[in-house]
Amino acid sequence: MPIRLVDYDPDWPALFQSRRTAIATLLDHSAYIQHVGSTSVPGLCAKPKLDIDAVLSTNDARLFACARLKEDGYVFHGDPYGADRWLFTKNETPYGTRLYLCLPGNAAHRERILFRDYLRSHPEAVEAYAALKRRLATEAQGDWNHYIGGKSDFVADILLRSLAEQQQPTKVIKRRLSMDWFTTTVGANVPTHAQRIDRARAGWCQRSRSRAERPPRADRQPSSSCPCSRALADLFRPQAAPLS
Repeated sequence: MPIRLVDYDPDWPALFQSRRTAIATLLDHSAYIQHVGSTSVPGLCAKPKLDIDAVLSTNDARLFACARLKEDGYVFHGDPYGADRWLFTKNETPYGTRLYLCLPGNAAHRERILFRDYLRSHPEAVEAYAALKRRLATEAQGDWNHYIGGKSDFVADILLRSLAEQQQPTKVIKRRLSMDWFTTTVGANVPTHAQRIDRARAGWCQRSRSRAERPPRADRQPSSSCPCSRALADLFRPQAAPLS
């Protein structure tokens, strides 16, 4: 059977909210329920099913939810991908539901959220992903291994880009905090790179002589034997201009 993709439907967000309410009633209102997969990304084509992740606090809660979902007509498929996400499906109109139950800290769930959020904020990636999906669906001729495997490199690249975007502000914040600590602790009027290192080294290593008795000199370099000096040299070394 050919792999079927449908155009983005603007009604998907509202449909998710409706199903989220119903699922929360079945599971437990404390469950963390998220819309994931292609139907969660505006403008992206998708299979005609809504993918939903539900994070439950304990495995006992998941076992309880499993029984409740079966009673409501969901079909249990076990853990088909070996990622500790229990899959349930339900045929509904006009779009079916694929519900995954996982526990806090699940790596696959976190990756799905990273992937979704990156696509939501990068329309150019959505266009590229849609083109790739349509091409693979045509090539696959119903072969799901070809379709899923053909997307793996793209997905991995998006995950790396998403992680890089998340980590970069952290690095900037850490560097800014370090500079603020230096300015507050040592003083704001530090004119040269060598003097900044020397004065901070004097405070951190608790030198016996005060800065007034031993004024910093621009030509003096920190001692290589002092770990604080080496750390400060790395922290405050002028950064090279980024490559164009």
